[in-house]
Amino acid sequence: MATIVSQVFPYLAILVFLVGAGYRIGVWATSPKKLNWKLYPVPEGLVGEASYIVGEWISFKMLFKNNRAIWLGSYVFHLSLVASAIWFLLLLLGVNAPWLSRLAAAGLFFSSIYLFVARLWIPQVRAISTPVEFFNLAIFIAMGGLGWSLTGRGLSGEMRRWVFSLAGFSPSVLPDEPVLIWFVFLVEFFIAYLPFSKMFHVASKYFAFHKSRWFNPYEVRG
Repeated sequence: MATIVSQVFPYLAILVFLVGAGYRIGVWATSPKKLNWKLYPVPEGLVGEASYIVGEWISFKMLFKNNRAIWLGSYVFHLSLVASAIWFLLLLLGVNAPWLSRLAAAGLFFSSIYLFVARLWIPQVRAISTPVEFFNLAIFIAMGGLGWSLTGRGLSGEMRRWVFSLAGFSPSVLPDEPVLIWFVFLVEFFIAYLPFSKMFHVASKYFAFHKSRWFNPYEVRG
């Protein structure tokens, strides 16, 4: 299994991600708007729209306003994903930051559990939850738990060499450590699964705001 996870699945996951992401973004970009109804206030121009969307990404102010019961868990969850990405970039640059990986994994693990329990416990949230949401959170609970258990094992160097071997199209094989192999497999699955899931809102948010809430194709623009 270590060989397949190390040498086959990475390329397959990236290929599926690129095809899926391209397809979904293309559909969003070319689909007609069904209702020409602006919701005010409307940001002015591309800079104004970008500022609004980035502000929403940073603060989750709409979630805070409409559903504070899950705002904190969701905020920590997304911060943990950002911390994981920063740790990975630092790793590629040769900077070892085990404290950051431990913090990111723990944050992802506990925030996912919080959101999982909230979807079960809070009636208003449970009413709009589907099995897919619980499946998605289970993936992150597993990734966070496995990632947390890997911290302090001195595998960062192996991971870095493996990533660069993939980039050079001469993939090496990861150490046959079950926890590591399962963690990498889940990450690969997540990459391939992401474009086809509701979690792809990192890309859909632009179209949701610009095309659905703000844009009017019949408006005369000077």
